[in-house]
Amino acid sequence: MRRFGAVLILVILLAGCSDPAPVPDQAPTAKGSPAAGKELDPCKLPSRAELIAVLGAEPLAPEPDVGVSLRQCSWFDAAGTRYAVVQLLNAVRPDVTDPDGYGWTRKAFDERWKADAKAVRGLGDSAWYLVAEDGGTLFVLNGDFGISVGLVYMDPKNRPAAAAMMAVLKPFAVAISGRG
Repeated sequence: MRRFGAVLILVILLAGCSDPAPVPDQAPTAKGSPAAGKELDPCKLPSRAELIAVLGAEPLAPEPDVGVSLRQCSWFDAAGTRYAVVQLLNAVRPDVTDPDGYGWTRKAFDERWKADAKAVRGLGDSAWYLVAEDGGTLFVLNGDFGISVGLVYMDPKNRPAAAAMMAVLKPFAVAISGRG
């Protein structure tokens, strides 16, 4: 299991996804996306073009992470200097039996992130942005579907300003959150 930097400190345990297949050339379209509440594989949500836009370089093969509180997948750039992360956020409530990523209410989502992150207006039903020493994470809620996308730098000195990371992560989050 890969240890993630401070950008993912809010995540207690990591979860896995199936089939570490090569990065797809195209992600599912809205027409072909799964019905709400269906099992999703975070390794298959982003397109190759979206990963290149986030990483600024060709992505390596997806790396699923295994745990029990969410499902997550990461992609390093070819130089190994940074990686992108897509997480399906588990609602972590005993009354929620939906697949990972689903079962959120806006109140629960906002309560979860408001202490540590900054609110982002105009993205999904609710969105929060967290900057850490080595990267940034954008948490997005659409309906009852919650995801996060992140960009982590292996050397924190290479992390760009928060606004620059947000400019890269926002379109990535819009695309991914629309596929749930």
